[in-house]
Amino acid sequence: GTMTWTGIDCHVYEQHEEIAQKVLASAEAESPPQLTYSPSSKEFLADDFSLSGEYRPVVLDKVEMVV
Repeated sequence: GTMTWTGIDCHVYEQHEEIAQKVLASAEAESPPQLTYSPSSKEFLADDFSLSGEYRPVVLDKVEMVV
């Protein structure tokens, strides 16, 4: 199947712009992990999700927390 995701309040803080550009520019995701959703009821449960494959972070930089 497919999943359609809609973000409501998606944004990048000014302090995080540089790292966001690094993530977007990276072409290192050769075989990205697969997120699978298998609903077990009408409720939206965390246990209904599974992640397969190896997760390798694209960028390891740390950024300032914005509060």
